[in-house]
Amino acid sequence: MTAQTFTAVVRPASTFSPDKHNGGSYKLTAAAVTACSGLSQSNTVADVLNILSTVTADKHVVTNSSIGFATSVQS
Repeated sequence: MTAQTFTAVVRPASTFSPDKHNGGSYKLTAAAVTACSGLSQSNTVADVLNILSTVTADKHVVTNSSIGFATSVQS
């Protein structure tokens, strides 16, 4: 039996949920807090979601041996 290697497909983060298991417990980064403090009434919901999307994407980094919080022990 031989192992196959596949390239990971990176998809945009889409976990906007208050549920803890769906990303609602992610801590804001310092950059996200700074970006949020710069918001005003002229900003849109899309601007806020873009900030949250960045935080979520940072928590779901894809590498050769990991996807988000899951890691592979195979080498």
